[in-house]
Order: sequence, then structure tokens, then C-alpha cells
Amino acid sequence: MKRKMITAALTASVIMFGCGFGSGNTYGDYEEAYMALMAPGSLNTDITLVLNMEEETVRAEGNMKMDQSGAMYFELEMGDKKVTQYAKDGKLYSDVDGAKEVYDTSEKNAQKPVPKDGDARKEEGSGFSTTEFMEEFASMLEAGKIREMGLLDPIPEQMIDEITAKEEENGIIYTLDLPDSFMEKIFNIMIREQVSEEEYAVSFSNLKEFRCYMHENADGILDGMRYEGNTDVTIPEALTGEAEKTENLSLELQLDVVDPGSEVTILEMDLSGFEE
Repeated sequence: MKRKMITAALTASVIMFGCGFGSGNTYGDYEEAYMALMAPGSLNTDITLVLNMEEETVRAEGNMKMDQSGAMYFELEMGDKKVTQYAKDGKLYSDVDGAKEVYDTSEKNAQKPVPKDGDARKEEGSGFSTTEFMEEFASMLEAGKIREMGLLDPIPEQMIDEITAKEEENGIIYTLDLPDSFMEKIFNIMIREQVSEEEYAVSFSNLKEFRCYMHENADGILDGMRYEGNTDVTIPEALTGEAEKTENLSLELQLDVVDPGSEVTILEMDLSGFEE
């Protein structure tokens, strides 16, 4: 199975949940801590993504930086695979295991990778690999999608089931319950938008226990976010090469802010080897 056949189907739905909270005083407290985090206009966060499916586990680790100029640097490593991206002045420079590409991300000329046709996605006799499936899922957690999906933006009040706050010795933990029906809809919409043919669309159902945890430190600044949950993933015959299959996928995404509330400066990336 070619890796590209899963890329289009999975994209970055894993990061659609965002970070934000509901109503009342709890929301007001969170909002104040959030504003303290974003006050410098820049951010530096470490990223850890863990996926489990069929008793197999894939772990990816990386870092994302955004500065006041709007520039962004992102890297993600998973085993011997590495994704590096640098965005500045309407350009996204992407290096995936040495394959370098440049995209125009300006509003007028926004570019997105074009899904390949069905024949190109399917490699005869390759079979289906659960590990490869999860690796492709993880590898699509990228800078452009994090910015596009608003990972660090508040979720609107009407999209939240419940929010609670609990004081701890080193701060406050906000717990956000996400509505299953809303998250299922978002998953499936995002998948369809990234696949040119319906037969290749991966679908998600039976979302369970999706929660977002935000941590406010003793200085009143958000310094960490984690969301976790599990869902059934239905993988079509066109991708498995065999019969359609449904498996349970659990995930956990952790973002730890480095020096919360501090200004971040991104060094210029070496752009040699990139062709526009």
C-alpha cells in the first residue's frame, strides 16, 4: 500500500478539537488565563501524539513555534520519519523525509496538495498495515493544519457539553467534555474534503469520552493542553485491498507550552533545496 493513499484520507482531523471552553465564571477564568498565554503574540509548544489501534501503538513527538511576525516553525518525529515545516510571508516550506515542497498559503493564491487518483493510491498485493495507517495519521499533524484548524483557538460555547475546573497545588485543571455528535460530524466532513473519490473516504463513528484538559499554572497562564478519547474507524475496501474493516482507535494529544507568556523568536530556516 502506498503511503499517499492514506494521507489524503486522514489529513489532520485529529487536531480539529481545539482548545476552548463553555460558559459562566469557569469560562471567564479560562479566558483570562488564555489571554495571558497569548499576550506576547508568540508561542512555543512541545507536542506528543500517541495512537493505539489493534494493540499497536504509534508515538510522535515534536515542537511548534509561532512568533509575532506570523512566522511558524514545526517539526515532528516518529521513529526514523521526520516532518519539518517553516511558514513565513505567505509561503509554507515543507520537508517530509527529505522530500521538499513549497506552497503558496496567501489568501489569494492558497494551495493545497491535490489528492492522487484511485489507481495511484492502491498498490496491488500490498495488504493493509495498521501501523502504517496510524503513522500516516500522525504524520498529518502539521503546522499548516494546526494554524488552519485553530488548534489553540477557543471552541464556541454551543459546541461544548460541559466545562469544570479543579484547583491543584500547582494550578488549575479545566476539563472540557466534547459532544460526540459534533465531533463525528467534523471528522467525516474533514475526511470528505480531503478525498477526491468517495470510495477512499475513511469514516469515524461511535466517538467516546472525548475530553480536553487545559492546565493553568500558578502565574495564571495556560501552560498545557491534552485531549484524549477513542472512536471507531471504518476503512473502506479501496484502502485495505480486502474487505472493509472497522477498528477502534484511541488517541492522546499533549501540548506543553515552553516558557508560557514569553516572547518567541524563530531563526531563519535554511531554504536551500526548495523549489517553488
